[in-house]
Amino acid sequence: MKAQFMFVMMFAFFHTGCSQRLKRGTIELKCHFYVETFNVNPFGVDEDYLTDSLNFRMFVGKYDVEHETFTYVCKEDSLIIYKKAEDTSGKWKKVDSLHLSKEYFIENKADSSKPLFKFK
Repeated sequence: MKAQFMFVMMFAFFHTGCSQRLKRGTIELKCHFYVETFNVNPFGVDEDYLTDSLNFRMFVGKYDVEHETFTYVCKEDSLIIYKKAEDTSGKWKKVDSLHLSKEYFIENKADSSKPLFKFK
């Protein structure tokens, strides 16, 4: 009985620890894009998705929440996505960026499983 309980508890811990959970509510950007952030494991890895809630939902990428982040800047009907990482001095530096139009997201909505940024 005790061994069965321990097995169920271990299974529940690993199952809930590795499932995707919405970390915070959907954030609306000024250019009518929305960012959804999910916690994907208990070791501090999150992933972001971009959507306009009608036409597309794109996987931006995964990041280590302690040392990396994505920031989003609206420019008219397009979006600039910056991937930032913390350097050894503790300052945030831009390590990569993409400038994408809303048309790009709508045209490439079928390819939403590939991340826009690679996780390192």
